[in-house]
Amino acid sequence: MKLRSLFVFSVIAAAPLVAQDEVPTVMAPTVPATTPRPAAPTRTFTEPEMLEMFGWFIGSNAGLGQLSLTVEEIAAVIKGLQINARGGNPPYDIQQIGEQMAAFMEKKQEAFMAGVLREELAKSEIFMSEVKKTPGVTVTPSGLVYQVKSGGDGTGQRPTPADIVRINVTGALVDGAIFERSQVYEGILNDFMPGWVEGLQLADKGSIIRLYIPPALAYGNEGNGVIPPGAALIFDIQLVDINPLPVTTP
Repeated sequence: MKLRSLFVFSVIAAAPLVAQDEVPTVMAPTVPATTPRPAAPTRTFTEPEMLEMFGWFIGSNAGLGQLSLTVEEIAAVIKGLQINARGGNPPYDIQQIGEQMAAFMEKKQEAFMAGVLREELAKSEIFMSEVKKTPGVTVTPSGLVYQVKSGGDGTGQRPTPADIVRINVTGALVDGAIFERSQVYEGILNDFMPGWVEGLQLADKGSIIRLYIPPALAYGNEGNGVIPPGAALIFDIQLVDINPLPVTTP
């Protein structure tokens, strides 16, 4: 039961958020249905192939890919797995090694994330520089780039930071991978990320605006879940409704 649970959890954790061939470009919030692809032909796998895949799932679940291990370090990990697989005892006293091992692993992960941040910031800088050349976009002093994709309801109403807004959002990374598809949010505008706060004040009620948001106006150097640290983001946002914040009386 434990092995099956680990396998199922690993499959879910390792599955990509969205298949890349489904998102060649960033689309408006309403995404048309796609034609289902034919099922892949059934293949019979050998036991060594299944065990190799199981080893990959163990490594994925343990986050080994986020440690930038050397060949020698990978060999040490494999040695520990072999001892465990044979039912052997831990090679070292956990009470003695635990604190040092935790500090070592933390240092390895920090080094990996620093590399990810450098790469993502460089990618974001190139992307934002190129998107500013796109016909029809406007660049604000903060570095936000936006383009109104469709007009509003004719009222010309725009939100203030204190208003409650209802929005329909599709979000994508700069490579076109969609991480948020037609998601509805409602809340005080000023509670959202800085890029949304600035950009939605430039949109009329009912309109759709595309925001190209640099990292400093999105999730910065920290990232958020599937969003890498230092990532520039692309959002198509439909401003569905605007309402003033209710005034409470004592």
